[in-house]
Amino acid sequence: MRLHLHPYAPHRDTRIETADAGLYVVSGLNGSGKSTLVEAYAAACWGRSLRGASAWRSEDCRIDLALPGLTVERTPNTLRVNGEAALTPAKTQQRLASIVGDFATWQRTRVFDADLTARFGASGDGERKKLLEQLLGLEKLDAGLRRCREDIREAERLCATAERSQSIADAGLAEQPEYVAFDAQALARSAELLREAEQRAAEMAKESGRLQQEKTAADRAVELFRSGHCPTCEQAVTVDRWLRVRDAAAQALSAQTQAQRAAVQDVAPLLAQVRELRAAQAAAERAAQAEARRAELTARRAEALAQRTVHETTLRRLRAVEAFIVQARPKLLASSLALLQEAASAWLPGLTIGEDMVVRHGPWTYKELNEGHRRLCDMAVLLGLSGMGDATVKGPVWLDGAQHGLDEDRQDAVATLLESVAQRELVIVLTCVEETAQRLRGTRIRIVDGTARKG
Repeated sequence: MRLHLHPYAPHRDTRIETADAGLYVVSGLNGSGKSTLVEAYAAACWGRSLRGASAWRSEDCRIDLALPGLTVERTPNTLRVNGEAALTPAKTQQRLASIVGDFATWQRTRVFDADLTARFGASGDGERKKLLEQLLGLEKLDAGLRRCREDIREAERLCATAERSQSIADAGLAEQPEYVAFDAQALARSAELLREAEQRAAEMAKESGRLQQEKTAADRAVELFRSGHCPTCEQAVTVDRWLRVRDAAAQALSAQTQAQRAAVQDVAPLLAQVRELRAAQAAAERAAQAEARRAELTARRAEALAQRTVHETTLRRLRAVEAFIVQARPKLLASSLALLQEAASAWLPGLTIGEDMVVRHGPWTYKELNEGHRRLCDMAVLLGLSGMGDATVKGPVWLDGAQHGLDEDRQDAVATLLESVAQRELVIVLTCVEETAQRLRGTRIRIVDGTARKG
């Protein structure tokens, strides 16, 4: 591995070069920048920080990383992987993540510090089980199960909604509208006859009015000339002619009145017929509206039924997924524990991890071991986890103060364990304790004033 920080505070121009496997001990005072090396590694591979803060100390930061089969050149705004860069750093990051794996998995299986080791050792069986499940990545399965159950609740809600819509449509369809026969042509003919009859009655009424005016004029003339003399000039005037005019007007008016009454009588049945036909038309329109409503309800029912079928199918599939996850989880945990035990026992022979998550070393349970022996078991388990990541290029195993607080015998045992691991893996130990550094038979790197010095 080659790791070049230029700069990455507090490092100004630091180069770390290692073999593909081996034990390297990085020592230095607190605050000298030892832990910054693993922070820089995380920034180069994922653009993230182990501490949750920004991975970049300044805009001029630059990190170059080389691993077998991988080179990374990174700044806060640029990213090149194996000498190539996509149009956006995000796309290049996706490609890089497919090589180095998931950040959370790497953090849990390749980076160990004193807090994690102490927390694992001090936990009860239940807490240790939860922690190991997190380290094994089973919380992703649990998150998937939670999402699946949320989807199940949503699918159940959608099924209930579709069922209610179908019930409403069924209730509407149960109301059968009464069909009313209607002859539009008959209504048109009757309306035309009515208009003609009303027109004739109006014309007759007009003629009756004219004849009434003539009769009234004749009546006035008869009254005026009844004395036989003109009231103005006193000349003799005969009234017979005006009597004949009045009688003729009266006869004409009487005949016209009879004709008008007959016309009005003709209008009445036509009007009744038209009213009846219009009532039938209104009923037919209501029936047509009801039929349209029925067609709409039929379409809604079909849509609700289709949606219900889809949601019920989705619900069945989700429940099948839920059942699969529920059944698969303990099997996956057992399989992962078997792999973990195999890997951990390779580092510490005699170490076993039962399905009840009870850790044993030889005939003794974890609780029966002394503090140093427990820490040794913790280290073996955590080192076993280091081989269970999903990365194509795994990179080094980082230990930051994970062996602090042990007595001399256990520190020697841990040193022997790490030396065994280093025969197959690249192991980088970060420590501020000089005695710990001296116990580890590996290549020494000292961090002084923001630079790395070998020896």
